[in-house]
Amino acid sequence: MRHELAGSTQERDTININVSLFKDRQILKIIPNDIHIWRGQFNKNNKEELTEILKSILSFYVEFEKKNFNFNKTRFGKPYLVCDNKKVNIFFNITHSENIFALIISNDKECGIDLEFCIYQDDLMDVAKSFFNQADYAYLLSLNSEERITKFYQIWITREAILKCIGIGISQYIKLPDIANYLISPSSMFSTEIENSIYTVQTFTQSDNLLGAVAVKGKINTLNFYEYE
Repeated sequence: MRHELAGSTQERDTININVSLFKDRQILKIIPNDIHIWRGQFNKNNKEELTEILKSILSFYVEFEKKNFNFNKTRFGKPYLVCDNKKVNIFFNITHSENIFALIISNDKECGIDLEFCIYQDDLMDVAKSFFNQADYAYLLSLNSEERITKFYQIWITREAILKCIGIGISQYIKLPDIANYLISPSSMFSTEIENSIYTVQTFTQSDNLLGAVAVKGKINTLNFYEYE
């Protein structure tokens, strides 16, 4: 599948999207500007299971035994992989909603990912007023109640993916673009400049009410989706 870049002031471009079921346990290689995304299920009441899944998937990319894997965090809480007391040169970010997880991996670029079920909550607009740009909040006010729920989550996951890519939390102030301008469809792609760096964002639909977004510092050529079983 090819998704065309829409709503961006950057040069128009496309992203290739491949979906496959990964079964062989060989070392996977990622070429520059390609991104791997893993999706699957876990027991949401057992967070240790998610950590073990993360280790198993990362073991496909590095020539270390997963028993030697450790995770450290930056001062803003973004995890990174350590083996034999040395930081491993692989970029990743993980997210989950209910019992569904998604993991993004790159060999050369900072990246972030977010996943959310579209569920009505009474305080959605209060959250939007507190965290969204004024233009995005005004855009939500212009929608009917049904459209507002979907667009709220599209804006939320896009913001989260960008912030996680940059490596800061939602409570840390940084000026983000007006996201609603870019969200033409549930699978929208755009690039934008934030603090003198270009970030590429791709949103995607996991299911009818489960939305996802990835953000990468720099350019993306191909998104490779893998289902974890």
